[in-house]
Amino acid sequence: MKNIKKISRENLRILKGGITRECAMTQASASYCEPKTELPKEGAIDACNKWCYF
Repeated sequence: MKNIKKISRENLRILKGGITRECAMTQASASYCEPKTELPKEGAIDACNKWCYF
């Protein structure tokens, strides 16, 4: 039988499509964020699924 490592709750959340803590903190500290449905404006930072501006 193969040796399967346990997956932590945080890693499981990431695998299931959640955002990482780093992305969440970037989005929270930004002035505002927009969905990636439109092209980014000047100064945009890619924070997972959003364009964020400071």
